[in-house]
Amino acid sequence: MHLAHFFKGKFNIFLWVEVDVFDKFKDRKGKFDESLISNVQGLLSLYEASQFRVHGEDILEEALEFSTTQLDSLVVHVSNSLSTQIKEALEIPIHKTVTRFVANKFLSIYQQDESHNNVLLNFAKLDFNLLLKMHQKELSEVTRLVRTYFQEAKWVYCGYIPSLDEYMKVGMPSSTYILMSAAALAGINGELVSKEAFEWVASDPLILRASEIIGRLMNDLVGFGFEQKISAVGCYMNQNKGASKEEAFAEIQNLVTNAWKDINQELLRPSPTAVPMAFFMQVIVNISRYSYRLDREEHDSVPSEISSKKIKDLGFAYKYGIQDIIHETIGRCVAYGFLPTQ
Repeated sequence: MHLAHFFKGKFNIFLWVEVDVFDKFKDRKGKFDESLISNVQGLLSLYEASQFRVHGEDILEEALEFSTTQLDSLVVHVSNSLSTQIKEALEIPIHKTVTRFVANKFLSIYQQDESHNNVLLNFAKLDFNLLLKMHQKELSEVTRLVRTYFQEAKWVYCGYIPSLDEYMKVGMPSSTYILMSAAALAGINGELVSKEAFEWVASDPLILRASEIIGRLMNDLVGFGFEQKISAVGCYMNQNKGASKEEAFAEIQNLVTNAWKDINQELLRPSPTAVPMAFFMQVIVNISRYSYRLDREEHDSVPSEISSKKIKDLGFAYKYGIQDIIHETIGRCVAYGFLPTQ
């Protein structure tokens, strides 16, 4: 048995067939019939089917050689549409490409086919555009996060210490609390969660921003002094020359306290969307509680010893710190020309 693939128009058809079925395309001498040359679409189908050959399928090896040779010679003798289709196939067969990557090309090719079905073509275009819009929205979110991580890495590499306000603008998105909240929302019964609920998360509501502040700043308080990274504590001390560590801690803790007030205020408001939002907002609060409790426990201990012990207890060993990794990464990006030197 052989998993064959046939191509017609924009359709990819897969089915199990006996390898012997290809014998009917041969002449009495056991060679592929020259009459197949006049059927360009048939040659393309034969070529694509041969891409599924496995060890020992000699007939498909012959099919590949025959179809490749004939298609290559036909490129300059057929219409522009067929010529483009042949070139695309010879460069990367359908079986060896991600179909969504080449969907737009096939739409263009199919549109030039005089026998194309308008309803099918319009439906395919609509499907392509809807998916494209969805991916563009996803990419914008990913890009937003990547830029914030990159900015933090760039600060470390350049030895720049931002102001507390600068740090907060970049540090909040990189805390990933919005991602955790979206994941928590996705875990709620699908029948209860509405599109409006996800749009509410994407709108960056106050309760979510407050949760991000608590998570980021509590982590900074715990990590200060042993984590090799820019933190809110260091930014405050650099911005306010002469400020002590204790004063910086007090100011950061005050920001955390204000964030809790924002959360409490939002919990008193009517639920912004459907019923599950009351539950979901409680999930956000619980994420903040978990972060606050965990970081407080480590803050009351010896952070470096506790964190190192946790990692080692899991069986991990580490040689380089985050600063070493960031410095090496940014350095290589600059060396290879991916980043400007200024």
